[in-house]
Amino acid sequence: MAKRHTILIFSFFSFFLINFAPAKSSIILNIILSAFVFVVLCFEKLSSKTAYLFYNKKDKLLYIISSIVSALLAINFFSIWFPSSKFTEILGNNIIIKTIALLVITLILSVGCFLTINMVLDTLRNFANDYKYKPQTIPDKNKKLSVKAIIILLSASVVCITICSKSSPIYPFNDWVDINCFFTVGKSVANGRIMYKDIFEQKGPLLYFLYSIIYYISSDTFLGAYIVEIASFFSFLIITYKILLLICDEKIIYLIPIAAAFICSAPAMSHGGSAEELCIPIIILPYYFGIDAIIQKKELTPVKWFIIGVSSGMVLWIKFTMLGFYFGFGLFFLIHYLVNRKFSHLIKSLFSLIAGISFVSIPIFIYFIMNNAVSDLFTVYFYDNIFMYSVGNNSGIIVKIINNIFTGLKIFTNSFKIGVIVILLGFFGVYYINKKVFLLSVITFFFSFVFIYIGGREISYYSFIFSLFIPFGIAFIYMGLIPILKTLKNKSIKMNFPLSKKICILSGYLIIFVAMFMMSSNIYLLKYKQSDMPQYKFNKIISQSKNPTLLNYGFLDGGFYTVSGIVPNCRFFCGLNLPYEEIGNTQNYYVSNGLVDYIVTKDDIKPTNLKHYICADTQEFEFEGTVHTYNLYKKKNIP
Repeated sequence: MAKRHTILIFSFFSFFLINFAPAKSSIILNIILSAFVFVVLCFEKLSSKTAYLFYNKKDKLLYIISSIVSALLAINFFSIWFPSSKFTEILGNNIIIKTIALLVITLILSVGCFLTINMVLDTLRNFANDYKYKPQTIPDKNKKLSVKAIIILLSASVVCITICSKSSPIYPFNDWVDINCFFTVGKSVANGRIMYKDIFEQKGPLLYFLYSIIYYISSDTFLGAYIVEIASFFSFLIITYKILLLICDEKIIYLIPIAAAFICSAPAMSHGGSAEELCIPIIILPYYFGIDAIIQKKELTPVKWFIIGVSSGMVLWIKFTMLGFYFGFGLFFLIHYLVNRKFSHLIKSLFSLIAGISFVSIPIFIYFIMNNAVSDLFTVYFYDNIFMYSVGNNSGIIVKIINNIFTGLKIFTNSFKIGVIVILLGFFGVYYINKKVFLLSVITFFFSFVFIYIGGREISYYSFIFSLFIPFGIAFIYMGLIPILKTLKNKSIKMNFPLSKKICILSGYLIIFVAMFMMSSNIYLLKYKQSDMPQYKFNKIISQSKNPTLLNYGFLDGGFYTVSGIVPNCRFFCGLNLPYEEIGNTQNYYVSNGLVDYIVTKDDIKPTNLKHYICADTQEFEFEGTVHTYNLYKKKNIP
């Protein structure tokens, strides 16, 4: 017994330390994860059916998941601590000594972490078995959402987006470069410019049409984006709840706001308004259809395949790198139809799927055909993104792909820490619920991951799309909580609080949302007012001119077009992450010939020929943890 207690203490503190990092958000994350582990391990002693299984040949998945989680946490621990100045202060600058020392520490902590994860998974599984899982019947699934559920989910959406997205009215401005690029192109399209042909940016046309609508809601703020983000996240939570109702009762609703809080506070949320954020309700709908069909033991109808086609068509024309989910989804059902010799279902499904994709694609083709811009569409959106946007070394294609996937693994782990744990918990739990749903989830996750990260880009918000795999993790945790509560009740453990149960629940939510607020990477912007930001300071100068023109020179759209309301007169209205010489050449031509009234530059990026311009203002401001210097130049003949 003493030996077991020693192992328990060692493994728990190893888990605690491997999550610890020199950052505020990581400390909060560590406390939350460790508290969860501590509670589960403490309550394990109250369950006579649960035992610590350190080795069991019959349960390989337990050790596979434990190993994956431990490896991910180890990678994250090493990647955060190796460049840390605190670690350098202790061991000095010798790379070999630092590497060896940190590898040894990581290995020791990984062993303890593996044991902890192993015990927690085994404990949760036994608790879930006590729950005696039964799939919900069709009447339970199809009943309308209750008013209470709608209020809870809508409230969670509003609170999460308001706190975590810079598009929210509580922030002075969303200065994220990507959303300003989307908005500038959407505004340009709304004002008669032809995307790709007259205004250059490499995301999908459907995203820009959406931002044209957002522009009509508010022409110089992101109020429209804020509304769309709430609607999108609310839709995602509703479908998540519908998935959970297939395997849990209605009380699972109380865990969804907690999951929503940690999804939105993750670094993968980025600044708000990303293509991934807007696509999660679109992609999770087919996932729900597939899970429902498997659990209810029925085939997907042609109508549902048509909707899946519409969904995949929308993603195709928003950001095609997210199509990996549909590739895995289609592969799963293709095998299902072939193995079961359901060839008529396969043919009907295929035609319905194509019809759905065509329903979305035909209007888009009509737009580009009418504007003689089909070649621009395929060149910019497909060719440039596939062959010019990806990164990697000069090794062979196989080595490059492997390197890029490992890069994706690191970014996925760092950008979606709690999400990774919950997703793996879900995979583990669903394996014991339904093997086919487990297979569907693993296949779609795998292809989603490969399609997203095969380009090798280290961008945090790519991970946000994996939020759609979280529902089963929530369900697995919920199935473990019920026996814990029952055990407490059976053991006659009384908690005499003077407050009501509702007040206690609300207090718990308050604590969670405060933690979310502290973990969000965007809250630094709350200390500023609009008048502090260079976008608004520069606009005071720009707005004094009649019908001014502007060029965002050499860097991604900083929001100066948005605040000023200016529609760019240059096709390459900003710098982009593409090795595209024409961008720099065109912008330099506009500057050298004085074809714009104002120019905004950033840091040391500035034109060599500014003979037509003088510096009108210089401002410094923080963005993504770095203070940047912005310069505004105006033409000499402008008073």
